[in-house]
Amino acid sequence: MRAANRVTPPRQTPSMGKTAPEFADAHLRASAELTIECRTGADAPSHIRHPVTIREDWTVATPHDLEAERVGVAFGGYSSCAVLVDITVPAVRASFPLLTRLERPALQHSQRGWSVVGPHRKKHCCPLAPYSEIQDAVRHTLSDSHLAHGSRAPLWQFAAVRDALVATQGFAHDVDACDGDPRALVDSDADLRELWSAGVAPRDLAALAAPAAAVGSSLSVPYFLQAAYGAFDSEWFSAVLSARPDIDTAVWLAGLDASQALGDTDKWRQWLLFGIRRHEALFAVTHDMDGDSVAAIATDVGRSRNAVAETLVQFAMQGFLLSHEHFVLFARHGVDHPQPLVKAVGELELLLQSKSGGRERPARPSTHPPDRTELAVMLAILGTRGEVVAAVGRGASSARDLPLPR
Repeated sequence: MRAANRVTPPRQTPSMGKTAPEFADAHLRASAELTIECRTGADAPSHIRHPVTIREDWTVATPHDLEAERVGVAFGGYSSCAVLVDITVPAVRASFPLLTRLERPALQHSQRGWSVVGPHRKKHCCPLAPYSEIQDAVRHTLSDSHLAHGSRAPLWQFAAVRDALVATQGFAHDVDACDGDPRALVDSDADLRELWSAGVAPRDLAALAAPAAAVGSSLSVPYFLQAAYGAFDSEWFSAVLSARPDIDTAVWLAGLDASQALGDTDKWRQWLLFGIRRHEALFAVTHDMDGDSVAAIATDVGRSRNAVAETLVQFAMQGFLLSHEHFVLFARHGVDHPQPLVKAVGELELLLQSKSGGRERPARPSTHPPDRTELAVMLAILGTRGEVVAAVGRGASSARDLPLPR
């Protein structure tokens, strides 16, 4: 089944009450002071350093007469302080919603991986090939080279300003500003920092964790990443997770593509409650298998619903569509754990074709040769290809034609 692409748009933190563009025009929480290199050549490092203050309203105080330095720049000179005020600080300001995690990167997921898209994708910067992991895509989007791309801001200067501003209102401030303790939602403080590095703020964790409340314990980094960047519908997710409320199922459900998720909630719950493997439940739901028949079969043949559902799906995944009657036949022949031997069935088909096309003819040729499903059931009952060939040679066209054990 081909998974559809999914796009996660830039996301703002609900608790902050401001969109990213609004924040870019807002004041900083506090002024920042830094000591920065003062260069007179773009590529010439300097031992001269002096203090700079970036005020709450994003204006910059330097010890230079910037107007005079701009005149010098107009005549071909270079002033790193003029670059700082006119280019670098505005570039950091434009990136601040991402740097302070008020906004998360826009990512698109496909079968090949994760790509940066939308307003955060930059020509001649973002690679054409997707990243295999969310963290790698986010790491690129939050890198200085990406954030400064197209602004002409020197990377060494951009990094210095970014460090000074984030130090006053970055990770530590975000943890302290949370209404509750975000540490209670993860396994360790290291998880908080890993999520911050992946673009997810501590203040967002409570909202992201709410749909997985049924798990009843701390949640993992992979869960939060999928919840933050995946094709996530919280109402559907909570309803389905309640059928199997464990962290592994939560991570798996949160990471499903839109083409797989958001199916009928009752059907999802039904197959998960049978206790089969997650990929088997996914197959059953996406192939619209009839879960209502499982209970009737289990009652009729005296097997657990888990065993019936598992057998039903495992055979279906190999292209064999079992009926209620097939399970009755398994029970009558004493086959407790039938296996779908797809390779052996293919060999049986070739063997039977060669016999029917050669000199050897069955003693009692069947009017309707067994189809692939019947061959799979007969093989599960009889145990060997030779026994199946012999049964077909005696005229058996389906498993119901096999003699019952005495």
